[in-house]
Amino acid sequence: MNSRKTRHKKKKSVIKNKFLIGTLLLSIGIGSSINVAFADQDIEAMLLNWFDKQRNQSIEKIESAIMSEKELQMQRLKEELQIEIAKAEKELNQFTDKEKKARQQELKKYTNQLIKDFDVDDKAEKERINAELNAIVEKARSEMDNINDSSTKASTASETLETPTAPEIETPDSNNLPIAGDNPDGNE
Repeated sequence: MNSRKTRHKKKKSVIKNKFLIGTLLLSIGIGSSINVAFADQDIEAMLLNWFDKQRNQSIEKIESAIMSEKELQMQRLKEELQIEIAKAEKELNQFTDKEKKARQQELKKYTNQLIKDFDVDDKAEKERINAELNAIVEKARSEMDNINDSSTKASTASETLETPTAPEIETPDSNNLPIAGDNPDGNE
């Protein structure tokens, strides 16, 4: 076992060594960035070179930082843009479906109104057909009356003659008779 005094000395020497190494590194760092100006060198040129070097290093650091930040922000922008596009597409689809249903309902309502208002007025057509049928009936009656009149005349004429002969009866030609539904005027 070490005594307390020896341990304290070792600890003190380790601290001194660390301090000396730190001081040495610091002076090397400062010394490497500072150039000593000798009497035969131009101090102004040396300062300009040092400022140019520092400026170039600063510009490179700034450009590097900007490029890395730009890449991060571009990636973030792409992600946000994709989210917004998906959101807009969803909203557009919902709007389209809503409007489509509204238009379909409006069209159904309009169609129902047209059906409700739809009234076929076939009264005039019924009257026209009825008039045609009445004309056909009247024509048939007059033809029948003509046949009846001619047969009556023929019977009176045969009575007056001494020799009975068969009366000539006009029979309507079956091709000339109107058929139900035919228009005698030729109008349909």
